[in-house]
Amino acid sequence: MDRARKDTTQTGLSLHAQSSMSNPPLKRRTRKRLDDGVDKLWKLSNVNKSRDSFSALNFDVIFHLCTFLHPMDLLNLARTSKPFRQLLMSKSSAFIWKFSRLQVEDMPQCPPDLNEPQYANLAFGLYCQNCGKVGQCLFWQFRARYCTSCVKIW
Repeated sequence: MDRARKDTTQTGLSLHAQSSMSNPPLKRRTRKRLDDGVDKLWKLSNVNKSRDSFSALNFDVIFHLCTFLHPMDLLNLARTSKPFRQLLMSKSSAFIWKFSRLQVEDMPQCPPDLNEPQYANLAFGLYCQNCGKVGQCLFWQFRARYCTSCVKIW
């Protein structure tokens, strides 16, 4: 079987090769990824699934389990997600904080000017209420925790 010969010029290159050498190659266009939309939908569906699974839990079970936690653990749990924050910071869950506080030995009662989560944050929190650094100085009379640099300012 005979193959057709390529047209070559005097240099020995094909016409196609000569034309491609005279013009620079075209830049590739960036394509829009179809996966971006799919990724966004997947992320949203996962968020909705987690919210649905959270709302499907029995609140009595959650409340009972939370009463066994240390107040610092309750604070950390309330900071994990919006549903937990809404649940633990509501007035109806004050008894959770109270039972949690009662498990700590020699913990005085909550002052009337603070609610239970504020009291737990004051007693067990780690950060300065002025600048956000790690605060070591706790002033009960002022109901505030400060770091050493903020104490020097005051």
